[in-house]
Amino acid sequence: MAEAAAMEPARDGSSVPVVCAVLVALVVFSAIRSPVPGVNEPHFLAKARHLVDPDWCPHDFFLESSNPHLAFYVLVGPLTRLFPLAVAAWIGRVLALLLLATGWVALTRRLIPGTWSAWPAICVFLLASAIGHISGEWVVGGVEAKVFAYGLLLWSAAAAIDTRGRRAAVFTGLAISMHPIVGGWGLACGLFASGTRRLFRPIDRATGPHHPFFEWFIRGALLTAAALPGLLPAIGLLGRG
Repeated sequence: MAEAAAMEPARDGSSVPVVCAVLVALVVFSAIRSPVPGVNEPHFLAKARHLVDPDWCPHDFFLESSNPHLAFYVLVGPLTRLFPLAVAAWIGRVLALLLLATGWVALTRRLIPGTWSAWPAICVFLLASAIGHISGEWVVGGVEAKVFAYGLLLWSAAAAIDTRGRRAAVFTGLAISMHPIVGGWGLACGLFASGTRRLFRPIDRATGPHHPFFEWFIRGALLTAAALPGLLPAIGLLGRG
């Protein structure tokens, strides 16, 4: 019982200082490793600005090309119109990293005992990111669509651990909408984890399977509805030569 209580995620305001500490670590790492403008930030922010203000840099070939990350452009576009791009980049970074920080705290509290377990965990993660990331891929850097997608996937994983499948489906769908590739791989990992869990977990024959077909249908519908706003523009690119 004591172990179960230790693993139970906190439901009160004790999460706030932990989230703040994790957010500070993420922002400092972002500033040191990727000064503004970071990798891809000029592309993402310029596309976002042009989407909300077509008179900005009109007739530019790149800016008037397709919008594969439409959800990101719609979300961040107003910032680029209200502030200089460098300021918008930092506001966008803080917002994206705040989502990442809250998702990180929510997930780690369900996996590791202790109120402050998220703090040493994020320090280890950032150290590994600094010395061991592959092919230039990163989670914490400049603001772009995939940072929001990673934060949403962390929330999805936390919801799945709480057996809140519908909420997990919505978060995964939003991650796909924000960044189809990152969200799609997150969905694949989630389905693999769910399938493996069901494979090795005995089914209570008195109640039958834990997730009837209708429940999976609802989750699929919620995931699809959340994913479509960003997924449809990306699918539209597949038919173009």
